[in-house]
Amino acid sequence: MEIAGNTLAERQPREVRYHITRSGDAYTMNVRRMDSHGGWIASAGSLARFAAAADGRWIPRLLRPETVTQMSATNELHPNYARGWRVNARGNAWHTGSLPGTATMMVRTASGLTWAALCNTRVDESTLGRDLDRPMWTMAKAVPRWRA
Repeated sequence: MEIAGNTLAERQPREVRYHITRSGDAYTMNVRRMDSHGGWIASAGSLARFAAAADGRWIPRLLRPETVTQMSATNELHPNYARGWRVNARGNAWHTGSLPGTATMMVRTASGLTWAALCNTRVDESTLGRDLDRPMWTMAKAVPRWRA
């Protein structure tokens, strides 16, 4: 994983080209300045491995258990948001990303499954987040038994 460049000319060798659906340009933002909250280049596999490594259930642990507990904790004001992750009462955690030209989703389920879905476009005021989420859950539920 690495931080993206700001222009099409700064695109990495295996990085996709980003598209927007309305007039404008996906390459007008200062993405390099977003390193703490966005603008990262990653494959879906890299993001899924990152999510899986957060709790260390299936692959070597990336974070200390107390760090995972802290980053998963909610508060009364934001009962479904926990320091960068959306969470729910079922124990699932996820993070989405959206910039002009990209929409992403990374999920870590309570049962230990992880996945990521990436698009190299974004439709303003759309249901793209839900449109990414639904088929991923459908595919995960279609497998009768997952093996480690």
